[in-house]
Amino acid sequence: MYVGSTTPRPDPNQYVPARRKDGRLIMKLAPTTVVNTPACVKIFDEIIVNATDNLTRSKSTSTLHVDIDVSSNTISICNDGATVPIEVHKGENMYLPQLIFGNLLTGSNFKDSGSTTGGRHGYGAKLTNIFSKEFKVECNDHRKKLNYTQAWSSNMQSHTPPIIVPSTPSTCPNPSFPPTTSYTRITYTLDLPALSMSGASPTLPPGDYVAMSRRVLDVAGTTAFKEVVLNGVKIDVKNFKEYAEMYAEDATYQKINDRWEIAVSPPPEGVDASSDHNNISFVNAIATTRGGTHINLASNQIVKHLQTHFSKKHPTLPTASPHIIKNHIMIFLNGKVSDPSFDSQSKELLTTAPKDYGSTLVLPPSFLSKVASGPIGSSILDHLKRNERRKLDKIFQGGQKRGGVDVPKLDDAHRAGTKEADACTLILTEGDSAKALAVSGLEVVGRDYYGVFPLRGKVLNVRDVSLKTLSGNAEVKAMSTILGLDFSKKYETEEELKTLRYGRIMLMTDQDADGSHIKGLVMNFIHHFWPSLLRVKPSFIGMLLTPLVKCFKGKEERQFGSMNEFQKWWDEEPRKGWRVKYYKGLGTSTASEGKAYFKNFEGMTRLFEYEEGDGERLDMAFDKGKSEERRTWLLDKFDANAIPNFGPVLAYKDFVDEELIHFSAADNIRSIPHIVDGLKPSQRKVLYACFKRNLKNEIKVAQLAGYIAEQTAYHHGEASLHSTIISMGQDFVGSNNINLLTPSGQFGTRLTGGKDYASPRYIFTRLMPHTRSLYSDLDDPLLSYLSDDGQKIEPSYFVPTLPMLAINGSHGIGTGWSTSIPPHNPLDVIGYIRARIEGRHGSLPPLRPWVKGFKGTYEEGKNGVVTRGTIRVVDRGLVEITELPVGRWTGDYKEFLVKMKERGDIKGFTESHTTDEICFDVSMPRQVLARHERALHKLFKLESNVNVTNMNAFGVDGVVRKYERIEDMIEEWYGVREEVYVRRKEERLKVLEYENQLLQNRGRFIDLVLRKEIDLFGGVGKGELVDALAEKGFKGKGKLDAIIGGGEWEGGEDAYDYLLSMNVSSFTRERIQAMEEDKGNKVMELEQVRAESVEDMWRRELDELESLFA
Repeated sequence: MYVGSTTPRPDPNQYVPARRKDGRLIMKLAPTTVVNTPACVKIFDEIIVNATDNLTRSKSTSTLHVDIDVSSNTISICNDGATVPIEVHKGENMYLPQLIFGNLLTGSNFKDSGSTTGGRHGYGAKLTNIFSKEFKVECNDHRKKLNYTQAWSSNMQSHTPPIIVPSTPSTCPNPSFPPTTSYTRITYTLDLPALSMSGASPTLPPGDYVAMSRRVLDVAGTTAFKEVVLNGVKIDVKNFKEYAEMYAEDATYQKINDRWEIAVSPPPEGVDASSDHNNISFVNAIATTRGGTHINLASNQIVKHLQTHFSKKHPTLPTASPHIIKNHIMIFLNGKVSDPSFDSQSKELLTTAPKDYGSTLVLPPSFLSKVASGPIGSSILDHLKRNERRKLDKIFQGGQKRGGVDVPKLDDAHRAGTKEADACTLILTEGDSAKALAVSGLEVVGRDYYGVFPLRGKVLNVRDVSLKTLSGNAEVKAMSTILGLDFSKKYETEEELKTLRYGRIMLMTDQDADGSHIKGLVMNFIHHFWPSLLRVKPSFIGMLLTPLVKCFKGKEERQFGSMNEFQKWWDEEPRKGWRVKYYKGLGTSTASEGKAYFKNFEGMTRLFEYEEGDGERLDMAFDKGKSEERRTWLLDKFDANAIPNFGPVLAYKDFVDEELIHFSAADNIRSIPHIVDGLKPSQRKVLYACFKRNLKNEIKVAQLAGYIAEQTAYHHGEASLHSTIISMGQDFVGSNNINLLTPSGQFGTRLTGGKDYASPRYIFTRLMPHTRSLYSDLDDPLLSYLSDDGQKIEPSYFVPTLPMLAINGSHGIGTGWSTSIPPHNPLDVIGYIRARIEGRHGSLPPLRPWVKGFKGTYEEGKNGVVTRGTIRVVDRGLVEITELPVGRWTGDYKEFLVKMKERGDIKGFTESHTTDEICFDVSMPRQVLARHERALHKLFKLESNVNVTNMNAFGVDGVVRKYERIEDMIEEWYGVREEVYVRRKEERLKVLEYENQLLQNRGRFIDLVLRKEIDLFGGVGKGELVDALAEKGFKGKGKLDAIIGGGEWEGGEDAYDYLLSMNVSSFTRERIQAMEEDKGNKVMELEQVRAESVEDMWRRELDELESLFA
């Protein structure tokens, strides 16, 4: 009959009740260690648990009153509801209350029958009686209208006989409940010496009082009592959610089912929540202060979910160990368990196996997601990042070096790393050519206080990258070393700032979108690791604004920092005589221009000073998890015609909103396809250049890339063009349903998803025969073409005969948007368009994702289609895999099978693939095969989802939007394509009418000359001939040109040159006969075009395409 130690010890729960200024009841950590006697608290708890058990026995139980008199060591616990029956037990020949509260080895709950009460063996209340000087029980039964009282003394060694009286106000004056209510009240006076608590004071120690008071609060928050009163004060905690919030206001709560509820929060500072003592848990109203199987079950689910969450959201960080996760979580768990088992009578640790709970304790995914995305997830993430920074500290020791540093390509300032370091500026340039420009400028400002270092391409976005990536990044290492940045410092004090080798960074990049991105990435690098540096040190980062456009007229010169600024000036009035020069890169500037920039260094410099909201703006721009915020930002803030108006000092958020936003918009244009032609700009450039070259003969991919860059003003590396060309020619399963270029050579295979292509120097390509059928040359004059530096380049979009975006699909990740559009069968799409042309809106054929060459199966999925590979059992212990799901490449799948072999799921495998066919023969243990034979696809991961929930594309209006159905995308394309046919017919009619009239005029002219009605060879002057032609009704060239949209002009004597300059051979019999045939054919063609409807024209071209792809 162990009730716990009688030796005072620190309370495992160091929280004490308190009230805030607003009167709200809270639990706070005690300022000093709370000490109590476990036995004293336990015998109090036994009576409390008996009272809560009455909630299970009696539905009328609703109220609990507890009074603790410290001065007399007397405690009273009274609850309403059905009481112990006031009747004699036939076997024992004594009243039931006396049997239950005064005789050992008896009780009402000791039979295991699925009970969810706290008492089970009948010892509880009797143990309280044994450790009391006086013990009194009062049972009031309002139905029988009887009141029973009986008292024990001297540690249950003696007792009075029961007193049974009618239940009236005079006979039972209970201050808690009237006689008309059934209730049970236990009153006892502690025997402190028996509990080894005599000590210096004869009264109840403060620590024991705190523990008892807290248990009353526990009951208020964890049970169904509607009212709990302690020492006459009602406790204002109504449920377990409010109870958890007493400990932590930001606790995340979840009711799991009728038996279980949970809340979690970060532990208070200074608390080791990995210890079970600091999780707050209850089973059947019993405080399991040492936890048990229920805490383990809940915490393990949380740990597993958070590990999965961080591995997906932050794959570059090391896996969070269970210890780290538990150390950041405080669990509040309240439940009911059938016939619970504990490790001792003190009931501090639950030992019941989860399968015997009588219920399930499974945390909902929604709750786990809240935990991961809330304060707990943030706290764990911060911990993991701090650990990474400690490791970075050991790798990068730039902050420990104040003198000279050895960094390739660095032109170090002479005073860098000295006492005058704060006056030094490090100029970071975009590439070596920009460095050369900056170095020429050092001739003006000197090298004492200015250093130059060229950045190689884009700086790494240091958020959510692995330690290995960071430590291996040359740019990060170089900047850290040159600037003297130390990952262990925060740079919040003057002493820390004095350790830097430079006092300022000056960014000198190209004045285009990519240059803006590089500036932002450098800001992001500093802000991510040392946000205080930007706040504490004003103007630590600046930028040099070099011109993007210069205009010259005589000695006059104008400079513009953006295309919008230049265009606005150019359009204000005619700029005749002005010469325009574009400076897309700093390399365009000459050394003398570089010196001129540095002579006006202060005037061209813009400095950044940190303002409130700057950090959030930089986080939004570069945090990979804030894509939704970036989308909203672009929609709200982006203005394609805006002109940045930067003063000498600006906030970081102004840079993000006015300059960096243009890169984000450009990033989307590069990454998201257009709804009409299904192409991204680089693909459109490739196609335009191929059409311009009429690429029917093979050319090396490397050579073609050079031609494309020249013809389309491509400003990026040719390596990117190489991959674009190759991807447009790939035809393996999972690449293109219709490839637009021929793959002559090794263009990649299913083995690696096309990454195994040969060098662009060794492979050839040309236009596929069907490409011009898809992108008709008849439409070329109708397209809207872009220009760059006055050079005509590709159109804003092509208008293909079929909706290529629906046929080939597309994938891309931009800023704020990403897209994933599945491919479809071109024949199905043709059938759909035919039905649409015929107006069968109510019976349009369905369109489902389809991949050319895929031999598996398609099934309807939750968010699209599930593709399933092919697997069959060949023999006992042998299966054959002959197709993989869409998007799963052979090489990756081989690695997966190797892992299966390591786990023992399979014995081994052999491969018999071809370039197009898949064949894995897999041997596996017979028992494993027998167990999974009906679910082999799941075992072998032969299913993949082709979702239709993220179909984003640029619409006709140039705005990115989400399309819910592929049919919606086709509908928007359909309207544009239909308009092109209408315009094509109109333009074709104009051209044919023009050509017809031209032939008619020439034929008539020849006829009149031969009949000598026009004297062409008699020495007549040109003016006389022109007058004669006009008199005879011939149309001048200007009037003919007006037919095809040219402006009508008189032309003077030149108006009839199209007749007068005809070759003499035109008057021969053969040429006249040929012209007559041409006239007839032209008239016939003109009539055919007039007679053919737009719909017929469209159907004819669909027929041609269908024959190509059938």
